[in-house]
Amino acid sequence: MVGVYAIPVDGWLWEKRLVKNKFLLFTSPVFVIATIAMSHGLVEWVAACLDPAAGAAHLGRQGDLGRANMLADTLGAQAPEIEAWYLILQ
Repeated sequence: MVGVYAIPVDGWLWEKRLVKNKFLLFTSPVFVIATIAMSHGLVEWVAACLDPAAGAAHLGRQGDLGRANMLADTLGAQAPEIEAWYLILQ
C-alpha cells in the first residue's frame, strides 16, 4: 500500500517545480518509494543480525519476507506512475 504515496510525491515535485523533466517527474517517486521500502528491509536485516531470536520473532510475527514487501511497494509505485504518464501524454 506504500506505493500509493507516489502520487502525492508527484504533486509535491510538480507544485514546487523541483523537477523540470517529465521523465524524472514520474521516475523520482518510484525511487523514493523503493528507497523507503528497502530501508525498512535493511532495518529488519540489522535487527535479525543483532539478535537472531528477536529477528526470527519479528519475521514470524509479520508472516512474510521483506523481499516480497519491497517488490510489492515498488510495483505499487510504478502502477500509478505509468497511468499518470499515459494520461498526461494524451
